[in-house]
Amino acid sequence: MPWCPNCKTEYQEGIEVCSDCGATLVDELPADDGMEVLARIADEDLANRLVEYLEYSSMNAVCVFDEQEQMYSVKVDKDKIEKAKVAFRGFYIVESKKSADDQMKKLEEIMEEHKLDLEGTPEFDEAILEEIPEDEMSREEKNTIADAIAAEKVYKPAEVYVKKADESKEMFSTAITFLGFAVLLLVFLVLNATNFITLFNNAPSLILIGAMAIGCCLVGINAIKRSRRAEIASVEEEKLTASLDKWLEENITDEVFDELKDEELSEELLYLRRTDIIRSKLFEAYPDLDENYADDLIEDFYNSRFDDAEGGEEETAPAEEEAETPDDEENN
Repeated sequence: MPWCPNCKTEYQEGIEVCSDCGATLVDELPADDGMEVLARIADEDLANRLVEYLEYSSMNAVCVFDEQEQMYSVKVDKDKIEKAKVAFRGFYIVESKKSADDQMKKLEEIMEEHKLDLEGTPEFDEAILEEIPEDEMSREEKNTIADAIAAEKVYKPAEVYVKKADESKEMFSTAITFLGFAVLLLVFLVLNATNFITLFNNAPSLILIGAMAIGCCLVGINAIKRSRRAEIASVEEEKLTASLDKWLEENITDEVFDELKDEELSEELLYLRRTDIIRSKLFEAYPDLDENYADDLIEDFYNSRFDDAEGGEEETAPAEEEAETPDDEENN
């Protein structure tokens, strides 16, 4: 009986293609190698870099070319798949930023060479690109600019965790703004209704101004309620943050990163390895934490720990020299 190599579904004789994924059916399923596909990547170099990073993270990983999908499948041991997913997220962020930086640098070179201004020309699109003769701009250069235009159209800012205390302040500011508008509109309404001002003194205009004032007032009241809820929640969040900061200080010691000392890692890989270790230990102790909150906490802890440590090392040298100066003078 034929089987789907991807879905592991058995079909009746005579069927050649899987109805779910479209893969060509095989007579026998391959033996289970104990590994699971983490990602399918078209670029072989990128797939190999992912394998290298996973191996740096102490995970067994292989890259296999999938003839059916025409993609490179990166596989890891099944019992490490959840840990690999966390590592892959960090790898993807770094690679995406690196790719974006490379593309932007190339784009700037093209725009400077051809004296084009992408930002200053909102109507600049693919149609204008096609009007540029081939002897003035190559097809590769046009594709680079077209990709940048497409990326600009679909760009969405990354989600950033907002602390409850900051959310409370933001909501309170919004409330003050809308309530202020409501008061101004009501004053304007009264002045027009009493003919003190005759700018909008007809019934439809007065009704519209009154409706706008009521709308601003309702938005302001709702913002005050949300500000109050966020303020209450911020008290618990501050307690939790203090508790987690203390836990990180006590449990994430230099010994935790000892295994990284003998590895030649780039700055990006070192950052990813360290944060992966911190994240893994944190979620092991607190499995119900919000991921965005945890990432923000880890980022603050990492910056305070390693940036201060590196800065401190640089600043101690002059102090040591100054401390030795009196002894040197006495010896002389």
